[in-house]
Amino acid sequence: MQKRVEVFCEEELGSLDKVVTLDIEQRVVEGNYTDSILAQAKLSNADMIVMGSENTFGHHSQTTRQVIKGAKIPVVAVPTGKAFD
Repeated sequence: MQKRVEVFCEEELGSLDKVVTLDIEQRVVEGNYTDSILAQAKLSNADMIVMGSENTFGHHSQTTRQVIKGAKIPVVAVPTGKAFD
């Protein structure tokens, strides 16, 4: 995941006129998905949550919907199961 984020930033942010610095932190924790994501966001004083919008079966993720509903900060749901040209 970290490599995917690095490649994304290089491709998408590299063409901008001004340098953009992002403070991105990935964490791996155990527990209920929704509760863990929200707790870690609060613990790290995150400004935003970015997560995939589809589960492993390509359906809309229940976890993503629950995080969006319970979050006190912005949540960006990124389509993960689609190929973009």
